[in-house]
Amino acid sequence: MTKSEISSRIILLQSEITSAILNGHKAHDDDEFKGHRIELTILRCMLYGEDSKICQSERANCRKCKK
Repeated sequence: MTKSEISSRIILLQSEITSAILNGHKAHDDDEFKGHRIELTILRCMLYGEDSKICQSERANCRKCKK
């Protein structure tokens, strides 16, 4: 994937989550967006690099990514 494709995918996934929350969805670890959150972490690490502060923060905050 190119950086542009990665950025576009991040925006798409994040907008789906945001839209659901604005429509009353209550986010939790095992909701239907669990896969989105994991994919977002992976994509952000691909975009910014594994050693970036963004990637490290994403991995620290993603409880399901550690399993």
